Amino acid sequence: MLEEGEELRVWQSDMCNAFYLFRIPAVWLAHLAFNVRRQLWDPIEEAWKESFLACNVLPMGWLSSVAVMQEISERILRSEE
Repeated sequence: MLEEGEELRVWQSDMCNAFYLFRIPAVWLAHLAFNVRRQLWDPIEEAWKESFLACNVLPMGWLSSVAVMQEISERILRSEE
């Protein structure tokens, strides 16, 4: 929310830093998993489970990240008070 007299400005450096601020939907995790498999303890089931590490923010090396960030920034800039 912008208060009266305030304005929103966006710089390229904001775009670079924003990659780590926006969480991606959980359904994307399977597509952004790293090739790292670990056995992790599940305290609820009291058992070891095989798990794969995944990125839950926009990865900067992912080809589609730039397009996603451009869409986010355009929506922010077009938002009305």
